[in-house]
Amino acid sequence: MDAKKILNKSEITDTDYINFVLEASASSAKFGVVKEKEDVRKKYFVTRGNIHAMLVMPFGSGKTSSFLDIENAVYAYDITFPGLIGTISKDGEVVESSLMKAGGKVLIIDEFQLLDEATKNAMNSLLEYPHSYSRNLGYRIKSPVRKRGKYYSIEAKGNELRVYAKFSCITGGMYVSKKSTIAKAWFSRFIPLRFTPSLGYYEKLSKGEKSIKINPRIVETDFYFRDYLSFHKLYWETLKSLPIKEYFEKHPDESGYTVRCLQDIARLSCFIASLEKRETVKKEDYEQALRFLPHMLSSYLYSGLDEVDLFILNNIHTMKQTEIAERLGITPASVSARISMLKKIGVIL
Repeated sequence: MDAKKILNKSEITDTDYINFVLEASASSAKFGVVKEKEDVRKKYFVTRGNIHAMLVMPFGSGKTSSFLDIENAVYAYDITFPGLIGTISKDGEVVESSLMKAGGKVLIIDEFQLLDEATKNAMNSLLEYPHSYSRNLGYRIKSPVRKRGKYYSIEAKGNELRVYAKFSCITGGMYVSKKSTIAKAWFSRFIPLRFTPSLGYYEKLSKGEKSIKINPRIVETDFYFRDYLSFHKLYWETLKSLPIKEYFEKHPDESGYTVRCLQDIARLSCFIASLEKRETVKKEDYEQALRFLPHMLSSYLYSGLDEVDLFILNNIHTMKQTEIAERLGITPASVSARISMLKKIGVIL
């Protein structure tokens, strides 16, 4: 769906939110930095412009087929460390990786839950400005190696490997784990897109109709957020007006996500400016971007829930626990335990 058409709608649906963010991500592959004016002395904070998106949907819901429609995409079929990040052999040969091919493009990683911790840790550095990562190899190469492109480089000297790559990333999976520090950091690099399709969605999907359509508009530029402090004020006013703020008040260990969210809303503002071929973000840009905030926060909240949790959440006020248990094929005690867990994490208030 065209991003401008979504912005012109009076009400933003979950599908609109997903289409918009995915289109923004695919379009931002060549975005430069965002320079945010932080005070009257013209001091600027510099952050990445690239927008990364994480689509969390059930099995068989068309994640992969949607990804295959993106024209400027590189698909990471090998998600091992060497296959995704790249490395150097003992003889000094560069092992070509998905990341090296993805410079200036959108990198697609399907089934992100299969990534190991080491690969996620490397990606956590590469997804952020200045898009670089270094590590020690388990051996020394015979002579220095360097390979460069416009949006990537890989260098090795002695036993040190350095990788640089600038790209946007879209990843998909069925569930999110935030059990480790690395996993939490990985998740926080992305705009979450949690979507549980309706039966009507699957009916259309089985006919070949796609609700998720990605039409990237590639722009190569830096962005200037000269009105950043006004945006900052409006962001916090908007967030505090939403009922979901109670979740972050009750879970201060997760409140840091609100700052990550702020920066992603800022990046969506840059994408909206790019639709008008502007480098400077205006007030109307961030006012439009803030319309997606409730969807973003609820996707964050629900992204770690599985299908059983979501069924309970959607039916707890209309069905008895015994009915839910029978429908799901689990014991009433299991339903009760799930409800206790959902209350504990603040999903059920």
